[in-house]
Amino acid sequence: MAGEPVLELTAGGWPGRPGEITLDTSSAERGAYEVGDRVTMILPTEDADPRATFTLVGTADFNGGGTAGATIVLFDTAEAQEIFLGGADAFTSVSLTAAGGVSQAELADAASAVAPEGFTAVTGDKVVEETQAQLGQFLDVISYFLITFAVIAIVVGAFIIFNTFSILVSQRV
Repeated sequence: MAGEPVLELTAGGWPGRPGEITLDTSSAERGAYEVGDRVTMILPTEDADPRATFTLVGTADFNGGGTAGATIVLFDTAEAQEIFLGGADAFTSVSLTAAGGVSQAELADAASAVAPEGFTAVTGDKVVEETQAQLGQFLDVISYFLITFAVIAIVVGAFIIFNTFSILVSQRV
């Protein structure tokens, strides 16, 4: 829903310092983790041992529904920058929620005024449009694969039926 937070805390709290994480509720349940437990994860690092242990401080879910089987792990900003950006004090994207009465265009204009060089402020509608286009391209590839598979299945089926009838006719003659 427009203007509402993307994630909703279901138990505990948000990670506030390095060594803390918040998981989506489904993943916490599948792993039998509760707030306060230690969680070992494999991180995308080039270290000899990519395993790291964190303290689970909370669980959260998308405000509009589940994760469709995906696992969501939330770190504090410094920890995420260390893991994914090599410690650089940078961001790859930022999502904003407008105050009541502020339109998407007004929020995008205000964000453009303060965004660093190389960043573009876009409205939520634009993000949805771009995401739908990317998803449409992915579904097109799957559609081509399924159509190719269906054509092959029809040709093989026709060949089998033709052979079956040929054998039946030969036997009767």
